[in-house]
Amino acid sequence: MRFLFATVLLLNISLSVFAGQKVYDFNPRCQQAYDAIMQLRINAGLQLLNDEKREHPDNLIPYYLDNYADFFLLFFNEDPALYSQRKKLRGERLDKMAEGPEDSPYYLYTQAAIKFQWALVKVKFGERWDAVWEIRRAYVAFRDNQKKFPDFVPNKMMVGALQTVFGTIPEGYKWITNILGLRGSIKQGMANVQLAVESAAASAQLFREESYYYYCYLKLFIENKPDQVWQLIHDKQLDTKNNYLFALMVAQLSMNNQKAQQGIAALADRNHSPEYADIVWENYLLGQLKLNRRTTMPPLTSNVSCPALKAVSLSKKPCRNLVGVIT
Repeated sequence: MRFLFATVLLLNISLSVFAGQKVYDFNPRCQQAYDAIMQLRINAGLQLLNDEKREHPDNLIPYYLDNYADFFLLFFNEDPALYSQRKKLRGERLDKMAEGPEDSPYYLYTQAAIKFQWALVKVKFGERWDAVWEIRRAYVAFRDNQKKFPDFVPNKMMVGALQTVFGTIPEGYKWITNILGLRGSIKQGMANVQLAVESAAASAQLFREESYYYYCYLKLFIENKPDQVWQLIHDKQLDTKNNYLFALMVAQLSMNNQKAQQGIAALADRNHSPEYADIVWENYLLGQLKLNRRTTMPPLTSNVSCPALKAVSLSKKPCRNLVGVIT
């Protein structure tokens, strides 16, 4: 009887521990949610994540993807009230990610990605010093994860993007980045991003469209190679109609490459279904594009000063914002 009692007790304890074990399961439903959020169909993505949380409460990936939804809304709309409401979630989500198994490549990766996203949000809300340290913490975590899991391609995507940006730091400020351990190289960084874009690994395919996003911005704003940007957009047939994020990206890239009409068309032709998030930044971007469209504007004479008719370059460039944080 004692043996039977001890066996049943140990079995119950084992089942209880196993049932409560946290996992990083990027299953098909989480992939669908991620794709929806990356297209800015945020409510649809969140619904899928809520279903996953209810059916698989030990899966940590839904809580990680929640951060993407908050990131896009805060980064594009810059709503102080929403920021005040959501910023406490940063710490809660990091704590949640730390509950998972340390032998998973997602253990450090998810924490680093959350820190990276909040760094960009903090830049938007003027918290530049906090953003510097957030960037450093993210970079160190990505770098450590790359050492532990060299075959996990998303690491290269993120490390490469940061290396590229750090590589643009002026010589006079590199002593700061050296102290912080933020050493960069445009060549090495872009090689890492390129690898993520071209890799056939399952993990690379999962984050494929995100890698396109980093590639396009870095190629244009850092390397100044617009032809390669438009070639990738054409070759990969990026869906600017049903992917609102890509439509915004193409519109911004068009404005910074003297293709205002192309950018206006990308925003006009996109799917305007109410399932897409309301991104107020689109109005600003569209206005800038129309100012830059010179075909219907009279030429400015040397004795006329009219700022509203001058071509305006978008000042809020993600890559340059990140450089501005450091410098």
